Amino acid sequence: MLEVAAAGMVIDGLSTESTRSVLHRSAAILVIECGELQQAEKLIAVALAGLSPPNIEVERKDLLIQVNLHRWIYAMEIWTAWAFKLIALKPHKRLYFQRGFFALYPLCNRLCRYVVTL
Repeated sequence: MLEVAAAGMVIDGLSTESTRSVLHRSAAILVIECGELQQAEKLIAVALAGLSPPNIEVERKDLLIQVNLHRWIYAMEIWTAWAFKLIALKPHKRLYFQRGFFALYPLCNRLCRYVVTL
């Protein structure tokens, strides 16, 4: 991806700090959209290592939250699949599983909306 290559070419230093921060942030956004969460996390970490304006730093921290939310939502999807298998094994406990799903449903919806708006 060209944005990632461009971010890697920027020389660290005070004279290039704003450019470096913006390039790493842009590259991280594109990499997140491609689903490459580990690479996005690395780009964000490199971007956070510099001295940048506070508004750009807040945006990068939001990107880091977004990466972690993607992982959390993925884990919840896996957990849900396992829970349905457990429900099939223990049909007499279906009510307890349903209560757990009803408790998690609003949380997952809010997190999914948060990830989309970032």
